Amino acid sequence: MTNTDTTAAQLVFVAWGDKYIEEALIALKSFRAFHDIQATLITDVAHTGLPFENLEVITFKTLGNHRKIEGQLHFSKKYNTSFWFCDTDLHVTASLTYAFSFAKRYAFTACYAPHYDLFYFQSGMKTIFEQEKIDNSGIGTINSGFVHFDKEFARAVLETAYGYCEKYQSICQSDQALLSLALHKTGIPFGTLPPSFNCRSNGAIISGTTRIWHSHAEPPNNLNANMELYPRIAKDSGVLDIMRKNQSLRKKLDFAVSLRNKLSGRVALKYLWFKKVRRKSMNKRIFVYGCGHSGTTLTHRIIGYHPDVHPVNHESNVFVRGNGDMTVFDWSCIANGKENWVEKTPRHVHHLHKIFLRYPNSKGIFVTRNPLDTVASLKERFSFEDGLERYISDSRAGLEYLEHPNVFHLKLEDWIENESNTARALLQFLGLKKFDVLQYHRTYKTFFSSEKHKHKSHEANRDFQINQPIHDTRGRYKSILTTDEIKVVLERTSELSKTFGY
Repeated sequence: MTNTDTTAAQLVFVAWGDKYIEEALIALKSFRAFHDIQATLITDVAHTGLPFENLEVITFKTLGNHRKIEGQLHFSKKYNTSFWFCDTDLHVTASLTYAFSFAKRYAFTACYAPHYDLFYFQSGMKTIFEQEKIDNSGIGTINSGFVHFDKEFARAVLETAYGYCEKYQSICQSDQALLSLALHKTGIPFGTLPPSFNCRSNGAIISGTTRIWHSHAEPPNNLNANMELYPRIAKDSGVLDIMRKNQSLRKKLDFAVSLRNKLSGRVALKYLWFKKVRRKSMNKRIFVYGCGHSGTTLTHRIIGYHPDVHPVNHESNVFVRGNGDMTVFDWSCIANGKENWVEKTPRHVHHLHKIFLRYPNSKGIFVTRNPLDTVASLKERFSFEDGLERYISDSRAGLEYLEHPNVFHLKLEDWIENESNTARALLQFLGLKKFDVLQYHRTYKTFFSSEKHKHKSHEANRDFQINQPIHDTRGRYKSILTTDEIKVVLERTSELSKTFGY
């Protein structure tokens, strides 16, 4: 650890609930492994014994990720100083001295979110552009996970962003999108850091040293082992080893690796994929999505049990956080002798336009559940307010593609009431041969593969659930929600319930 780094403004974390507080502590520890730097935690409940120089307890008026903007605005008003805002899922893996010095030149500093046109970032952005009378001329999206605010400009940007949060909370839950819009609106000059300061777990085009690993998953041990690997495949870094074991691809892979050494990784990987491997062709790319806690994991598990389907055993968030390139999953699928894969990321429900634009022949499984049971389950993990807002937001996003010919609407209750007919209809829709996928629980699987996880109780519970036969969980809300909460859910979800057949 260095002495106090005088080039760096202090860090600010906004976190609520044990999960995010724990992540913030891990992130802060990774920062201080390289820099002795002051930090502030903004949260909703008083804590003692935490290693932050300042602890700000506020009553949040917003929900979900909008709280990050609200917390930053609170800090800028109280302290009137430059600061770095940090997401709780950051892991510092090398020195950040360059970023600290570079940021002093600009009013705002961040990395761009690769390949994100703000207009297409979420379905709700189109409405916001229309209402704000903003021309869709290719505005970029900044990644809001590691950003620097100069004290002279912080409040102007954050007040604008917070205004958007209040105005558009029902149609856009992304702090990143609204902060990007505020930067465009205020027109302040800002500098952009290289992508090595924002390496996402789904893979990134990075050569050299990765300095910030931005993911809820822990950094791979070999993250900086090969400085020339380009693009860097982080989440499935073992895919090349898997392919080596496949004799039919080994010579092609060896040639591609040698070509990469002579030219570039990108050229070689394109050769491997387009000239050789892709001749086998992918039959189906299956996306399972919907509101969290609605049965998406169960559905993914059942489909993934089919002998012709390769299950992607983690939430990739590729279209949420990355450029939507699923090639690495194609490789894994073919290396395992399959022509179909199934992937489950609930929040992909907000990115269906990008999914079907990039993969027009893919299949979507939109999973819904009785709103009372869904909100009750979300309340147990987060809060009633967050659970209700998420259910409404995710369900509305799914409605836009409910009638799409490549989308299958599946209610969790369908599995409970008639599992055989539901399985038969689903396999027919996917074009898969008949197979008793309902025996999935006879083969033990872990949804998160062999990765280590910080929140073991939740992950252990999820792994337990996907290894059980289908069982009836209807009506659990009665012991979780209060009478007033039940009334609020029924009032605010009445139209959605009618549409989904509840």
